[in-house]
Amino acid sequence: MFSDACILKKFKLFYLCLIPFVCGFSPAFAAVLVLDELLEKAEAHSPDLQLARSDIRLRSLDQREIRSLWLPTLSLRYDFGHLWTLDKRDNVVAIGDGVSASDSSTWQNSLSLNANLLLYDFGDHRYRMAGVQNKIRSAELRYKEMQQQLFLSVLDAFAHGLQTQQRVQMTSEIAVLSQRAFRASERLLEAGKIGQFQLQEAAMRLAVASTRKEDAEAEKIRSLARLSELTGDSYPVGEVRFAPLNFMAHKIQGDFNVEDLAGVRLFDAELASLQAERSALHRQMLPSLALSGNYRFYAADRESPGKTLGELSERDAAVTLVVNWEFFSGGRKKIQVERLDEQIQRLTIQRSQRIAELKREISGLEQIALLQESGGTHLQRRQELLETQTDATERMRMEGLLDYTAALEREMNLLEEFLDAELTRIRRQADILRLHFWKQGKDL
Repeated sequence: MFSDACILKKFKLFYLCLIPFVCGFSPAFAAVLVLDELLEKAEAHSPDLQLARSDIRLRSLDQREIRSLWLPTLSLRYDFGHLWTLDKRDNVVAIGDGVSASDSSTWQNSLSLNANLLLYDFGDHRYRMAGVQNKIRSAELRYKEMQQQLFLSVLDAFAHGLQTQQRVQMTSEIAVLSQRAFRASERLLEAGKIGQFQLQEAAMRLAVASTRKEDAEAEKIRSLARLSELTGDSYPVGEVRFAPLNFMAHKIQGDFNVEDLAGVRLFDAELASLQAERSALHRQMLPSLALSGNYRFYAADRESPGKTLGELSERDAAVTLVVNWEFFSGGRKKIQVERLDEQIQRLTIQRSQRIAELKREISGLEQIALLQESGGTHLQRRQELLETQTDATERMRMEGLLDYTAALEREMNLLEEFLDAELTRIRRQADILRLHFWKQGKDL
């Protein structure tokens, strides 16, 4: 005869051997999904992050473009045509943008080299450069925020997958026990110890347990599909399993200021860019000072246009100081300033809304973290008590204090309690890691 302890060990060993077949895969050959590896894959795969990096490069090109406005511009202009002099008293003809003296109709050919250099614009380009620099910062912060949101999405999908994996395991065990309880009820019905009603109840419990197992498997498929979407890899449901969360009690030291997060600093950078653009518009209403110069060649012939092509000669050179002031533009600049003011007001409201949302979420996560610190031992103690009750149930069944069907029903109830405790533990761990990701976002 075997001792009760020996029988109990064999009973547990039977369950451990049965679970892989019921769940549809063998852990020895299943690929293990680790959260850190999935985060790296998701970051490398994400098309949104690729577009965000492209946006940073585009804003950098805008900065180079604005900087080039302070450099001189050089241009070359060539003109060829026929001039008809209608008034002999008017002896002025055009040479490119310049003029020359002539008293008769003629074929003319001109070449001019022009140079322009901006000297002063009351800070227009300086503020435009500041606006572009803030747009670069805004693009970088948008990338960081998208990266952080991607990591949170991967964490949510991973935690959900880990929970569904536990559901599949536990509901599979419950389904096996329900099948045994139904078979035992059939035998008791044949022996006349129970009625048809009790058998129908056992059949209903078996149907419910089987349905819950199928629902759990479907949820796991959806979790793996979501991870496939985020990482770009394929995860067949029968070939992978989730590793436990690498959980550590990450604590937030001191006050956690949500305004340090990338998602809030993004609004700050965009507001600074709009303010710089607004200042630049005001400067564009003031005069600008530039230096202009040209060097011209000219040839003319009254009879043959062909002779002018090869007879170009130096005509004149000029250096000009140009003051340009567009003091009236139909109110266009004023309308643009008003539009920027409205955009600034909208962004200010959106920034306040985002801060309120983040404060609510992070405050809830911090409370969960405190609950984990104070109540984590209670959850662990609950799991230990459930394991003790499982052993006690088996001993009572072996000693005849519980009949077989009552022991199975109690075992199923304990498995339900154990599943609830496991799901609670995973959810709390995921919330702590989520808070840790938010904390990391402060330093991005």
